[in-house]
Amino acid sequence: NTATSSFEFFWPTPVYATAIDEDGQSSRSEFFSISRQQVDLLVGKKMILRMQDPPRTLKELLNTLEDLIGFGFACEHIPITDQIISSAIADFHSVALNSVKFSGGLPNISALARVELVSKIGLEQKRVEEFGLQGLVIESASYFVKLKMLSGQVGFTRTGLCKISGDLAPLIQSKIENCIMESIL
Repeated sequence: NTATSSFEFFWPTPVYATAIDEDGQSSRSEFFSISRQQVDLLVGKKMILRMQDPPRTLKELLNTLEDLIGFGFACEHIPITDQIISSAIADFHSVALNSVKFSGGLPNISALARVELVSKIGLEQKRVEEFGLQGLVIESASYFVKLKMLSGQVGFTRTGLCKISGDLAPLIQSKIENCIMESIL
C-alpha cells in the first residue's frame, strides 16, 4: 500500500567562470544558477525519492536536502536488478528479453568477460547462465511486454535508471514500484 506525492525541487548551483585579461592574468568569478528536479515521493514502510529524468549527479540536490532537513538525513541508492524487473513483469501475457548486457569472471584464464546480446525475436534468460561466468552480474536489460492488446517496453541499468514506454507504462511503473517496496522491508 503506497502513497505517492510529487514536487519540483529547486536549489542553487554554483557556476565558476575564469576570465583572462590581455596581460594573461586570470580571474575567477562565481555566480549561481537555479537547478530543478521533478521528484516523486513514494511512501510505504519506507520513503523512496524517485527522480524523473535525473541529472548525472545528485550530489548537490542531496546536500541541499540535508541542509533543509537537518543532521541525520540519510539517503540510500536502490539498485534496479533483473530480479525486481522480472518479478514486476511476470504477470504479463508475453514477455520478451530484447537485449542484455552482463559481466562475470573467467577464473581459468584470470579474465573478466563483458557480453552484450541483442535479439529482435527475444532471448531466453537461461541462455545467459550457460556462458558459465562466475559472479554473473546483469548490467542492463530491455524487455518487451504484452497484456491483451496493449504493449510496452522496460529497460533498466544497474545504476538505478529505468526507462518505461508504451501503453502499459503506468502499469509497469506501478508494478516495479511495488516490487521495490517489497524488496526494501
